[in-house]
Amino acid sequence: MFNGETHQKTYVDDFEVEIVGKSKHREGLDSYFMSFSPERRDVVDAMGVTDTEEISFLKQDEDLEVVEHIKSNDRLNEEGEFDWVKQHMDTIPDDPHYTALMECYGPEVLRGIEPKEWNHYGLTTYENEENEEYAVGTIEECDDALEEYYEYLVDEMGVEGWNTNIIDPVDYMYMTNTDIRLWADDMATSNMDGMDVEDYIEQTSYSEKYEELLEKISDLESEIIDIQNQQINMVDQDLEETKEYRELEDKLGELEDLLEDYEYQKDDMEYDAKQEYREEVYDDYKRQLERDPIEFFTHMGIYSDTNEMVENNVLSFNKEEFINDLADFGYYGEMNNYDGEYCRKNIGGEDYICLRLN
Repeated sequence: MFNGETHQKTYVDDFEVEIVGKSKHREGLDSYFMSFSPERRDVVDAMGVTDTEEISFLKQDEDLEVVEHIKSNDRLNEEGEFDWVKQHMDTIPDDPHYTALMECYGPEVLRGIEPKEWNHYGLTTYENEENEEYAVGTIEECDDALEEYYEYLVDEMGVEGWNTNIIDPVDYMYMTNTDIRLWADDMATSNMDGMDVEDYIEQTSYSEKYEELLEKISDLESEIIDIQNQQINMVDQDLEETKEYRELEDKLGELEDLLEDYEYQKDDMEYDAKQEYREEVYDDYKRQLERDPIEFFTHMGIYSDTNEMVENNVLSFNKEEFINDLADFGYYGEMNNYDGEYCRKNIGGEDYICLRLN
């Protein structure tokens, strides 16, 4: 059949391939080579055929997927690895995870490999006879795994310590309008605790009126004391039945009524001034909280960092959106405990991510 020339026969999956060592120019092979199906031509290329070689296929199988992946990265030229795969092909599951692992790390990675019961952030994990651990998943599965990974990090480290050049967790923190009002109200109340009237009334619009009223009260009190002293002297002289005494008594009653009215005015003014001052303090706290609640709480010494603010529900944190955005900007290698890298291979039209874990 081959005119006594040297032949080399080898097997790739269900292909029986015979390489015929003949010296021919490529132009004599082109029509023969191009008559192959695309899948068969791929296998020919995988075997490292040169311009001086001719290949004939004695047997072929329809399923070329494993062969196509074995041939990648010139691994069919590595005799030891190819021999091992050839010998154990029947024992290797027809699974894209195994194919992806082999393409990423070489056939040797499949020696004694078995799936593990535990997962890596939801990804299927494997361990081979060298105790090397790997995780494999589709792009969609790895995107979900990244979200689970970042959720774990947020739960462990909180909202401090992230690389803010990429995503700043502060951008996902906020205070609700209700919380702002409640905090501003509490802070205003606390601010006024222990304050004397003079401490706040002079900072209001009632300051001048209040001083004038105090002077009137003081003058009136002095006048009342003077009349009371006159009455005492007249009693000592047994003059309480006189007209003068009765006039003093009437005068005293009028002044005391007026003093009582002044006292009411004073109380009302103090209350109104206190409310005005409190409202000003409240508005000031509210503006600060609306502008930058983190700066407000740290400056006031109430909380030292955003972790405390979130943990104490002072700040609301949109954790779900933060994690989703982290995953969008994320790098699959971050889930790799070994070298921070990952391998991506297309298997059967779908991309798979492989991670070495140790």
